[in-house]
Amino acid sequence: MTLNFVARGLNEVKRWILFYGKGAIALSPPELVKLIRDEVMGLSTHYLRNENNAR
Repeated sequence: MTLNFVARGLNEVKRWILFYGKGAIALSPPELVKLIRDEVMGLSTHYLRNENNAR
């Protein structure tokens, strides 16, 4: 399914995509894809780094 809508900015769309996790994928514009990629890389680095310190 492809979703098209008007948003106030890329950060609004980024939050929406991250809310749905792996159930939503950003395909374009490239700036949005980069925002999502950077956020996910930051999260994965944090959680992978602290994997051995989990409680």
